[in-house]
Amino acid sequence: MCSQTNLLKDILNIYLKRILIQTEWNDTFLQYLSEMGELHENQKNLKEINMDHMPIITLFGYLEHLMIDTIWKLENFDIKKKRAAIQALNKFFWIQNNLFTMYYRLSLKENSISNGINGKK
Repeated sequence: MCSQTNLLKDILNIYLKRILIQTEWNDTFLQYLSEMGELHENQKNLKEINMDHMPIITLFGYLEHLMIDTIWKLENFDIKKKRAAIQALNKFFWIQNNLFTMYYRLSLKENSISNGINGKK
C-alpha cells in the first residue's frame, strides 16, 4: 500500500507541476489532460494507478478549494486578477472533471457490455 501511495503522490506532483506552469492551452496540453483522464480509467491501465471515480473527483474539489483560498490570500493581486485567476482555475477543473467522467463512463459501458448486462453478450 505504501508503494502505491508513493506512486500516486509522485503522479499527482508531476500533474500539478504541469498544469500550474502551463501558459498556453494548445492541442498538446488538452491531449495531456485527456490522457490523465484515460490513465485512471479502470480497464486498460496499470493496477497500481487504478482509482475509483469518486476519490479522484473529490481530490480535484479539495485541490480547487486550496488553490482558490491561496489566490484570495495573495496580497499582490488586485480583485480583477484574483477573479480572472479563479475563473481560469474553475474552468480548468471543470474540463478535467469532464474528461475523467467521460473515460469513467466509457469504462462502465464497456464493462456492462463485456459482462452481459442489459441483455448483451
